[in-house]
Amino acid sequence: MDKAKITPKDELEVKAAELFMVLRDYMLATKHYEAALEINPRNVAALEGLAYINEEWKAPEAALKYHEKVLAIEPKNVSSLVSTALIYLIDNKFEKALSYYVILEKIIPPNAGILINTGISLQGLNRDEEALPYFDKALEIAPRNVNALIAKGRALHNTGLKFALAYFDKALEIDKNHFFALANKGEVLSLLGRHKEAIGYFSKALEINPEHSGIMKLKENSMKHLYSSKFSRNGIRL
Repeated sequence: MDKAKITPKDELEVKAAELFMVLRDYMLATKHYEAALEINPRNVAALEGLAYINEEWKAPEAALKYHEKVLAIEPKNVSSLVSTALIYLIDNKFEKALSYYVILEKIIPPNAGILINTGISLQGLNRDEEALPYFDKALEIAPRNVNALIAKGRALHNTGLKFALAYFDKALEIDKNHFFALANKGEVLSLLGRHKEAIGYFSKALEINPEHSGIMKLKENSMKHLYSSKFSRNGIRL
């Protein structure tokens, strides 16, 4: 009779950790993942689990260390590549983020989210013209992807504001209460000198996020321009 297959001790620790992950008891899950790594420092599942927990704990630097260990073992580990790229993107480390998105582009089928974030990384490096094809590809895959529409609108700022406006309009047709679509449309309208309309969109954005100081400032600037223009027409101010 064949002997029963014995599960390695590190795998048993990972299975225990996964049970606590389901219960969202990250402290006990961490304990078991760390125990697994004491037995086998190259246990990828344990490293990935600890990376995820640290992301949930809003500790990106700690998460990055675990993702780096995963990628040292499995350089094409998609999960760690995606997470690492996103951590760098959120931290505005666009060059670093882009380096990981370039790898992902080579090893996975076209993905709207990855294409959008690649384009945003390029935008962060002031490479808007290079970013545009990525947003176009994302929209071919997902024509109603609001993030892609907004990102393309942002990239078109340097090409022509009226073209940018059309993409924010499309985004708002899909989601009329999308904060970034409202804010970006307001900003473009303001730059076009259409301050009364801009104030309306800034106001709607502030209903969603009342504490956004950037939008508050843009609204105040549009109000100043609007009232200044009125005073000038009435002969009160030259």
